[in-house]
Amino acid sequence: MSHRTAAVIALALALSGCVVAPAGTIATVSAQVGTISKPGMVGAPIIDALDAAPRSIGPNDTVTFTAVAHDPAGKPLQFNWSATGGVLSTNTGRTVSWTPSGAKGVAVVSLVVSNGTDATTGSVNLVMAPDGSATVTATPEPTPAPTAAPTAAPTATPTAAPTVAPTATPTPVPTPACAVTTVAPSLAAPGTLFYVSGSAFPAQAVVMLGDRPAKVVQASLTSLAVQVPADMPLGKAAVTVTGCGPAGELTIANTQDFGGNVQQAGQGLFANVYPLPADTAKLPNLDQLKATSSLLVNNLDVADHDFKLGFPGVAGDLVEWFAIRFDGMIEAPAGTTTFKLTSDDGAKLYLDDQLVVDNDGTHAVASKQGAATLTAGKHKFRLEYFQGPRYRIALQLLWTPPGAAAPVIVPATAFSQGAFAK
Repeated sequence: MSHRTAAVIALALALSGCVVAPAGTIATVSAQVGTISKPGMVGAPIIDALDAAPRSIGPNDTVTFTAVAHDPAGKPLQFNWSATGGVLSTNTGRTVSWTPSGAKGVAVVSLVVSNGTDATTGSVNLVMAPDGSATVTATPEPTPAPTAAPTAAPTATPTAAPTVAPTATPTPVPTPACAVTTVAPSLAAPGTLFYVSGSAFPAQAVVMLGDRPAKVVQASLTSLAVQVPADMPLGKAAVTVTGCGPAGELTIANTQDFGGNVQQAGQGLFANVYPLPADTAKLPNLDQLKATSSLLVNNLDVADHDFKLGFPGVAGDLVEWFAIRFDGMIEAPAGTTTFKLTSDDGAKLYLDDQLVVDNDGTHAVASKQGAATLTAGKHKFRLEYFQGPRYRIALQLLWTPPGAAAPVIVPATAFSQGAFAK
């Protein structure tokens, strides 16, 4: 094997805020490499184990990684893999294979397990050594290498070679610094929820509204569901995640959103608000526009009313020439469901990225229908709406599920959050 390149696999889970196997220990191939638990992180998937076989390979051989994970709420999981070196057989699925590239050094294979809202990450170090042999080595503590001489006869000279060829020491995977990217919605009432999204949030994250602590009711590495104190004064408050820096600003207001304010973590739809040029005649490509505020809504039930009263939850004095994009998930029964979309002005409904109802254009209050044959369970939901010129505002989404006699407003219980809206 003098010309073989071996991959010595130091299996070290880098799971932020998790309980992992003690440093300096390695599980056998058939056992769990590491387990995690997330006290209080109700919405995050749980990675139960990362297994690998075999633990040493030669050139052109492969290591197979298997992830065992579950979601506390039974949500479907997505597995996404990446590697800093070598070649993966695929980037998705519970099982992937990895082949070394032949270059000497450390490759890191990373895994992100997501349920559409929250995510948990793990990583594995693979050390490729050119000494022709491969052994499983424990993951060392990130401390300086010991100065003791290698095992040898007492009379060995300082230049004598050690009895075992050295192998590369795995580079400890650094814990990434936490960062904040989004605060949503822009307005929240006392006692209701808002969300902070970002990365590498600590397990016991502390969120401040101004100089007051706010209760974190659900947490993961990438999102925090936070409750506004019931006695929080109205007005603007700076949002800060301790140790992660400022997150942005939240306006505390007595606003009643669609069907009441969202008070349960994971419930509702996120939405972004986009100002539009005057005389906009139909929905533009919202991906090309910049959002100026955001909403979190229970359902879509805005009855026809005077435009001067504004749109529920929309910040500022924006009462005409704006668009809203709602994103999330909708849970539907199996079979064909008819959807009725009422709006003033235009609106479009998409399910699983397929257009179901097109009620676009500048018009008075009008309704259009469309049907979708769905499997039982959750489906990707997107609704785009725009308000053109004064004088009326309306947006209502009704459905007639299989077996129902008449359309009704889609209930709040049918909606849940996907990833933060774009």
